[in-house]
Amino acid sequence: MFARDERPLARPLPPARFELADLRKAKAQVNYHVQVDKNFYSVPSRLIGQTLDVRLTSHTVEVFDGVERVASHARLKGVRGRYSTVAEHMPAGHRHQLTDWTPARFEQWAATVGPACVEAVQAILASRRIVEQSFRSCLGVMSLARRPGGSARLEQSCRRALQTTPSPSYTLIKKIWSDWKPQDPAPPPSLGEKGFVRGAGYYTDGGRP
Repeated sequence: MFARDERPLARPLPPARFELADLRKAKAQVNYHVQVDKNFYSVPSRLIGQTLDVRLTSHTVEVFDGVERVASHARLKGVRGRYSTVAEHMPAGHRHQLTDWTPARFEQWAATVGPACVEAVQAILASRRIVEQSFRSCLGVMSLARRPGGSARLEQSCRRALQTTPSPSYTLIKKIWSDWKPQDPAPPPSLGEKGFVRGAGYYTDGGRP
């Protein structure tokens, strides 16, 4: 009966075995990526600011807006802080959807903190092939200026980070910021060995005018 009735109607098995998936929520950041397990996956830039559904398997990251699958990526494994970006998610006219977040704006803000902050922000902006991928780190640097210590603490942290490497990351700056201690003021200039000492002869009768 199987050979006669069922085999002609049977379809081949799927090429990939079925596996259970992990379902999560993730918000599309200003750089049009969602964060999943310390890595970042692009979605269409029109979805910036929206909370999306993420379906994870051992090899795939799928992102859904309602019932519509808007992105699919090979899952990054064994790495942290990496980006998977689909070029179609960056239409030529998408920048207006990023409000006014641009490299120039970050540099202008950094100039209000100090030259070391400017150099650090410029290094962060240059660290990514797609500059928008660095915006999240720049926003992190900006947030440090609003914490105790303000701009002075951030400027010193950036200066110390630049002394360590010419291309500091936000992670390094934040670590130095967390361990920050105010720099001691410079000591007053020395008067040398003599200073104001007049010598023993000054206090004798012959030493006085």
